[in-house]
Amino acid sequence: GSMHYMTAVSLEMSDEPFFNREFIPFDLQEELPSVTENPFTEDNANTLLEYATAVNDWDILQGVTTGYIEAKEIRYEGSLYKRKDVPLQKHRVYLEDLHGKVSSIDKWIYAYLLQHSGEPQKIKMAYMAIFYVHSCKEIFGKTFEIRNRLVDEINRPVHRNEDDIIEISLQVESAEREIRKLLEMLNYQLLSIIVKTEVIDGIQNYAKNAHNPSGRVDIELVKEMINIFDAVIEMHQDLRSWAYSTIIDDVVERGCRKQCF
Repeated sequence: GSMHYMTAVSLEMSDEPFFNREFIPFDLQEELPSVTENPFTEDNANTLLEYATAVNDWDILQGVTTGYIEAKEIRYEGSLYKRKDVPLQKHRVYLEDLHGKVSSIDKWIYAYLLQHSGEPQKIKMAYMAIFYVHSCKEIFGKTFEIRNRLVDEINRPVHRNEDDIIEISLQVESAEREIRKLLEMLNYQLLSIIVKTEVIDGIQNYAKNAHNPSGRVDIELVKEMINIFDAVIEMHQDLRSWAYSTIIDDVVERGCRKQCF
């Protein structure tokens, strides 16, 4: 799938920690450090890997605490802890410290790429795209749940009376309101990097009007709405892939990493 952007570009293993992850968003307008040092060092790679492990451990510790993960006790830094004594606070402090370090590395990489790239504008666009897609995560997640509930309801093999159909039509209308609201919030300027103009026009036009009728369910119209939403999700995944590939290509092409390791 388009999420696996790493496979498109052949990179040495040493690059994995730098690009096979989510950058920590920062304000692209802020004053950047003037950097001469190459950020692609072994130390930085280790910090990024340590952070990835710490995030994973945090999820596990929280899972054990809430009972989502079944475990009576857990080993943390060589000591055993009962479920009620899991050292969440201790790990949070450690995680926040690493988060700060990774955030600095991310700004350093960005500043370094801007200085050394033949196409700094393209790098800027790629970062804008990555941070934009990241900012959509929550709203997409919520709308995706609404979409799935609706699809599950429509696919249930039951006989429905008039009241049931009115009930579902209300669910459809409510889902459409959420989807249209989402469509109005999108950054079409960034999406136009990878999406054809007529496709974008079609989505923007769809967002302008209500399509699903009141009191009855038109399956074809429901399908159209679901398809538009799914296509929009995919466009954002593709935009993210384009952005990471653009950055990786630039790093490889410019030999940004010659003096690395």
